Amino acid sequence: MTCQLRTENLCVGYGGQAVIDAISLTFSPDEITLVIGPNGAGKSTLLKAMVGEIKPWFGSVNYSDHQAGLEHLAYLPQADNVFLQKTVLKNLMVGKEGRFRSTSRERETVERFVEKNFPILMDKLFTPAHRLSGGLMQMTALARTILMDRLFMLLDEPTRGLSERQLNEIFPMVRKLLRNRDKGVIIVEHKIDLTLPICDRLVVLRGGKVSFDGPTKGIQGLRDVKEYYF
Repeated sequence: MTCQLRTENLCVGYGGQAVIDAISLTFSPDEITLVIGPNGAGKSTLLKAMVGEIKPWFGSVNYSDHQAGLEHLAYLPQADNVFLQKTVLKNLMVGKEGRFRSTSRERETVERFVEKNFPILMDKLFTPAHRLSGGLMQMTALARTILMDRLFMLLDEPTRGLSERQLNEIFPMVRKLLRNRDKGVIIVEHKIDLTLPICDRLVVLRGGKVSFDGPTKGIQGLRDVKEYYF
């Protein structure tokens, strides 16, 4: 049986105000899903509820037939996504091994991954994260999330803070990485034209509800999305 990540009648809110209203979605590990919507539509709240950062008012988040656990999920939040006082290498080791300390063999494995996929970080491996630019911090966080190697990756604005040059350098590689790992990927992102081509499925949220859920095939970009779904 294929393992799936599901939300069932999920209701989440803050201070008595519902943000997610009875959303039921099913995600598969061989699919990349883009979640979009206006500000306040509940995109980030959906991801936070799925990883247990926010407790639902009603409904549930399930992994196959069991309550979802973090052992199946890798989550990249919008902010506070690196250990500022730790080096880039130690941040990455937490993703790969779940701890800061590492053996020489474990470090070599991570260094090879960085050299192949995030070469811009190679000369920053022993730099504390707080000394990095916002873009390099985001790359460190994204690399760590991929290194966690979980069945599902939840990425909240993975391109946030990246310059146009960094996007052009790194995003083709990220696209290839996500495609080749046979993982379920759920992306919340405002750069629709950049991310839509790598996704199989589009989910549009409006007012805490799903206004569209379907394949990306035939959707050309931001203009189509705005015209038909917003």
